[in-house]
Amino acid sequence: MKVEENLVCGDAKTPGKPFVQMLKFPPNFVGDRHNHPIDRVVILQSGKWISTTYDGPNGAAEAHVMDKPNDYYYESANYDHSFKTGSKGAVITVLGWDGPNKRNDPNN
Repeated sequence: MKVEENLVCGDAKTPGKPFVQMLKFPPNFVGDRHNHPIDRVVILQSGKWISTTYDGPNGAAEAHVMDKPNDYYYESANYDHSFKTGSKGAVITVLGWDGPNKRNDPNN
């Protein structure tokens, strides 16, 4: 199963343009450590979303579990994180206001 991505409104490809995206992830999907060049808010619509951030002491990993609809977190620009979904997958909404929403992988 692959990730489904839908642009709800706005422009996620042009710098300075706000956007809203919905993404549907399959069960037990794992996203490797990466970051985005924009500020974002991630809101859980359904399923389970576990975001691991690397902002603890000395870059220590810290898991943030979202398992109730409307759970959310703020992700600042260039904020290293990884994620995984639960056994039923996850649907999230991403709000961004700087576009473009490209993915930056610091490991490459």
